[in-house]
Amino acid sequence: MGTQDGGPADLDVRLLGPIEVCRGGRAVDVPGGRARSLLTILALQVGQAIPAERLIDALWGDEVPATAKTVLQGFVSKLRKALGATALETAGNSYRLAVPRSAIDANRFHDLVKAARDLDGAERMATLEQALDLWGGPALSDVAYEPFAQAAIAALEEHRLAAREALISAQLDTGMHVELEPQLEDLIADNPYRERLREQLVLALYRAGRQADALQAYQQTRQTLIDELGLEPGPELRTLHERILNQDPALDAPAPSVPRRAEASTWLPSERKTVTVLFVDVTPTDAGIDPEAGETIAAESLARVTEALSSNGARIEESVSGVVIGWFGLPSAHDDDPLRAVLAADQARQRVLALPGICQGG
Repeated sequence: MGTQDGGPADLDVRLLGPIEVCRGGRAVDVPGGRARSLLTILALQVGQAIPAERLIDALWGDEVPATAKTVLQGFVSKLRKALGATALETAGNSYRLAVPRSAIDANRFHDLVKAARDLDGAERMATLEQALDLWGGPALSDVAYEPFAQAAIAALEEHRLAAREALISAQLDTGMHVELEPQLEDLIADNPYRERLREQLVLALYRAGRQADALQAYQQTRQTLIDELGLEPGPELRTLHERILNQDPALDAPAPSVPRRAEASTWLPSERKTVTVLFVDVTPTDAGIDPEAGETIAAESLARVTEALSSNGARIEESVSGVVIGWFGLPSAHDDDPLRAVLAADQARQRVLALPGICQGG
């Protein structure tokens, strides 16, 4: 469809966090209240014509005003003004958000997770990281308490957690067991009955050479499930426990595919080698950003950039004034160091763009 008015082809609708819209690389001032709820409903069913009666029921529930149809038409007009006249179509007594399916970040997330299933190793890990980088906070956070949003929020958050479990599995397969323990502890604290997370923690501890801690983690899991749910652990967790008791060689950790950062003392400056240096400046440049908001965005951007570089094997130099320098090839050089740097740069960019209030090209 046409884009002369800033139409559907250049829209980016974000549901994985605060509800936001970017249009041609700039943030759109989306109306609040029920107009924003209307956009959310249409985006969750993008491309589908939704009858006005269903929209009214979703927006007002049991307290439908006599003027609901007129007010709904007003919301539609506001959204068309914000998104572009062709973005929201009328089909009889129904309305449709007429943007490409990929314009909705939740759909891009699902597509990346699906694509990762057919990949292995580092490619699978990178694709899952790309999917999770699309999240800027809790799903649909602007309408978190609206009845119409509850089922969608639950489904999106379940898919997010499943993707995190899949990423952890891929990371375990590439020898990253030591780094995963703190993350798994936090996830288990938020999801205490999630057996796959507990299974991954037990395996990570075992592969880190901590068999006693792994067995203790299993016993704690078993006791929690019995005391609070009246259930024994599932077959996967019980089987893992038995394999650890028998010290099954198949559980041994694979060699890490991405080298962990080494201490500076292990690198001798006298050694001559080719290195790749990635320089990232995350200082806000948009004069229109509120100074306090700019500082918050800069701090979160700095953390996300550092994480992206570190996860790809970079040695991070002390960041000063919003600058991060990643060294690839220290202390040991690898043939794919330039590729690691490129992947890190792309991941850093995607993670920053997922921040609330940040639009590509904005």
